[in-house]
Order: sequence, then structure tokens, then C-alpha cells
Amino acid sequence: MSSQNSPNQSMSNISSFEITQIIEQIKQEISVDAHGRGKASIKATARLAGVDDESIRKALKSSADLAPSKLAVELMEHGFSSADLNLWRTSGIPDIAIAIILEYYAFDAGRYCTQQARLVCRSFNAIGIRAWIQEKLGWTKPTNPNETTMTQTQLLAALAAQMASQEQQLFNHEERLASVEASSRMLEDRLDIIEVETIANIAELERFRDGHGHWYTIAGWCSLKGHKNKSLKELKDLGTKAAAMCRERGIAPQEMPDPRFGTVGLYPQSILIEVFGQHSTLPLPQQPQPLVTNLVQMTPRVTSYEKRRAVNRFLDSIENSPPDDPRRTWGSRKIGQYLGVSNRMVLYIKQEREGKRQPPKYAQGQ
Repeated sequence: MSSQNSPNQSMSNISSFEITQIIEQIKQEISVDAHGRGKASIKATARLAGVDDESIRKALKSSADLAPSKLAVELMEHGFSSADLNLWRTSGIPDIAIAIILEYYAFDAGRYCTQQARLVCRSFNAIGIRAWIQEKLGWTKPTNPNETTMTQTQLLAALAAQMASQEQQLFNHEERLASVEASSRMLEDRLDIIEVETIANIAELERFRDGHGHWYTIAGWCSLKGHKNKSLKELKDLGTKAAAMCRERGIAPQEMPDPRFGTVGLYPQSILIEVFGQHSTLPLPQQPQPLVTNLVQMTPRVTSYEKRRAVNRFLDSIENSPPDDPRRTWGSRKIGQYLGVSNRMVLYIKQEREGKRQPPKYAQGQ
């Protein structure tokens, strides 16, 4: 590239007027096709870059050799092939490649960089090389006879309709997002409730299986059994008595949060029956009964197997009770209400005990 400008020449001041003159001189050597794609000869490209056209010819020709020039490598990195570069030597350089060549001589050619290439690059960066060539040659996009030209009013109306549609879509999206967030919060709240209920159910079932039956607070037991109008002092005295009975029998009272007292005690059903004495509204057996015979108000947390075992033990206790025990006259419905199970289950178990019915597989050997 010995024929290129020297460093001092390349950095000389080039006026905008001189660039305009150069552009007018090469106007005949640039063209644009029907699709608006621009093209310029090697000579015109060299004049724009401020270098000798032979330098560009050699740079393009060397791309077919084993060691292509730096400019050829940069062009090929942008998707052009060596065959394209050789073809440009006769057919002209496309506008995209012209922009790459000008940028090369403006910033990447080392000591061969030219101030003119930088100024031309700066001008082209504002509108683009293709748009510049189209402007210089007076090219305009061909109109499609099938297309109708919109008036300014129609264009504004179409633009307003498009903006309204986009705004409505955004509003709908925000509504859906809010609905999803609300559903998510409801699901999280429900999961929290289920978790609390599950922990409480497991704890109560464990207490039941430990042999102490269902546990209640003093106020809860009063509400369940209909003991109304108890003063705070009476409730406190009853709680003290229940706690003392628990300690005598080696049962550790439990606690739960209470908004009035901070925490209140939980006591097993068997203890509360004794504490309240004859105040219970339900007729309970006087003699001590096994745990499962005290299943008053049984909840669904007890399995069918445990309910069946409770019914069988209750029926055993009736058979072994004194002849004057009023429970001997109880029917299936009353036993079911007392134990918190369905009267059908009681009826089926009675039939099984009489040999009139086979127990289910899960209850065989019970």
C-alpha cells in the first residue's frame, strides 16, 4: 500500500466543501437498483475514503490468496466471501461494503487512516450510506398500484385506533395480572390455614391416642356442655382443680394462646367430666371406661378403623354392664350420636357381632 496517502496527508484538514465537490465528481460512478440498494465503483469508493483506488483493488484481490489483507478479513467477517470481493473489482462495491471500507480507513487502517474517511463516515452515520446514495440519485420507492394512499386524517385516525387497542390490551393484561396475584394470595392464605389445621389435627389425634381422649379448655368445655354464665373466677377455680387432678394422675396439662389471659390450659375430657361432676348434659357411664368409649362429639380426624374399635368397645361395655344400665336400651342411632359415628356403622357392627354380616377387610381381626 505504498501508493496511499502519507500520515501527514491523511490527517490534513478536509473541508465540507471539498467533500461535497468529491461527491459531485463521483456521482456518475454510483448507482441504485429498483429495490433501493446502492453500489459504487472502486474508484468512487477510494475517492470517498481519501486513498488510491489501486490500494483497494489490491486489498480485494489479495482475498483469493492464502494470506488475505486486513481489509479483506474484515469484509469477510461481515458475511462477504472472497468470491464477492473479487467480483466487486469489475461490478462495483455494494453500499454495505462501502460503509465497512470507509470505517476501516477511518479508524482501523493504522497509519493509513485518513481524515477524509472519518468525515465521510460521520456524514454517513447520520443518514446511512444507502439512504445517501438514494438521495444523491433521486431514487424513490416505487408505489404499488394496489396500495391506497392514506390522507393525514386517516393516518392519524389509524394511529389513534392502534394506540387505543394497545392501551386496552395493557389494561386487560394488568387486570389478569391483578386477578392472578389475588388468587395467589388467597391460595397462600388457604395453605397457611390448612397447615395450621393439619398441625392441630395431628396434635389432637396424638393426644387422643396417648389415652387421654380429646382435650378442651375450661371455657370450651362449658360452651360444649351448655354451662353458661360462668364468671372468670369460676372458670379460674375449675382450671385450678383440673390442673391439680392432672398432676395427681401424671398427666401434663397443655396450653394454647388466649386473647384475654395470654395462655389457657388444655385438659383431657376424662378429667373435665370429673371436675364438672353432674353438670354434664350428656348421660355418661359412672364406672371408668376405656378411652375409646368416651368419644363424645367424635371428629372426622379419627379414622374409620378407630371409630369401629370405639363402637366395639362400647358394645362390650354395655354387655358387661349391670342389668339396670340404661344404655342397654339404646338403639343404633343413639349410640352413633353418643360416639360421633353414623348409626349405619353401629348397625353393621351389631350385625357382624351376631354373625349376620362379614366385617370389611380392613377391620378383620379387630
